[in-house]
Amino acid sequence: MRDHVAGAGADVGARRPRVLIAGGGVAALETLLALRELAAERLELCVLAPAREFVYRPLSVLEPFATDASGGTPTPSLPLADVVAEQGATLLSGALAAVDVDAGMAVTRAGERIFYGDLVVAVGARPERAVAGALTFGAPQDAGAIAEVVRGVRAGTLRRVAFAVPDGVAWTLPLYELALRLGTERDPQGRAPELLLVTPEQAPLEAFGPEVSATARELLGEHGVALRTASMVEIYEDGLLWIELEGAAEVDALIALPRLRGPAIAGLPADADGFVPVDGFGRVAGEEGVHAAGDATAQPLKQGGLAAQLADVVAQDVVHRLLGGPRPSPFDPVLRTVLLTGGPSRFLRAHVARNGEEHEDEQVADEPLWWPPAKIHAQRLAPYLAERLLREPA
Repeated sequence: MRDHVAGAGADVGARRPRVLIAGGGVAALETLLALRELAAERLELCVLAPAREFVYRPLSVLEPFATDASGGTPTPSLPLADVVAEQGATLLSGALAAVDVDAGMAVTRAGERIFYGDLVVAVGARPERAVAGALTFGAPQDAGAIAEVVRGVRAGTLRRVAFAVPDGVAWTLPLYELALRLGTERDPQGRAPELLLVTPEQAPLEAFGPEVSATARELLGEHGVALRTASMVEIYEDGLLWIELEGAAEVDALIALPRLRGPAIAGLPADADGFVPVDGFGRVAGEEGVHAAGDATAQPLKQGGLAAQLADVVAQDVVHRLLGGPRPSPFDPVLRTVLLTGGPSRFLRAHVARNGEEHEDEQVADEPLWWPPAKIHAQRLAPYLAERLLREPA
């Protein structure tokens, strides 16, 4: 067992306060970039991550459709070590398992102890299969199984494909993108597949509001995707898709989103699904010196742009707490993303509706509404990635 103690806790003498960022995804890297910008060299920054690569997951929807000679185009990624080193931070290999808040100490699954002045939990969520018999589409590693479906549609051996949103999943856009893209495929006879999307949403992409829903409904129709809202898939077996209160439909393949579970970090509060509750500044309820951002939190919408927005607030609050910087404004979530359609992309923007409020500032556009025009809108991470990853397809 090793202890990482240099720079731990509050500033003592020549020591700088240490901020430990647990995670290697969007929220973690946006926090890292923001802290480096806001605090320069006044903080010791450490990143604890189990993976070696940062993977740009929103583009994984394109991988099953790649047709190059190598058999596919991998989802863009960057070595975490390079990103962390560029920011003058330290990368530690490992996964966060527990936190001793009183001691200001994080513990990894391997038993290493890391002391901190502030901890930012950005470890993401864990996907679980939600529909029996379905192929799950929730991570880049799922692309191989989805590619088999694409090849079957192209060969004409799979004629009917369904898509299912499980109950409790609020961020549904990737499944719509997959359905729209598959709707552009044809078999050797030029026939389009028969596609069906089943969702418990009252309207397609309802998180964005009625204007975006109307656009999504129109696009689905244009791409030959039948839509059943306010519906749930119960089970898929023997080629039959059983839909609650509606009976069965014959399909050759079913693709479903996963249900997400929280990290359930020992020593930190969690809701029934393991997600970490936070306030409007990303502070973990009742735990001094602990923040959280991204999919690990109990925020209902798990989306990269929202993760980055909360990470920016967290970084400002960490600087406020440790260095006396200005107090930030609380998290005011605005959804921004690009809907990949298999044709011209759509740029979507809307304030997240809360507590029964109406959606605000809904926008649907064929041209970029922000710059760089990335699927993940992040104040610092988006331009950083735009310089290092290939340009996203329109």
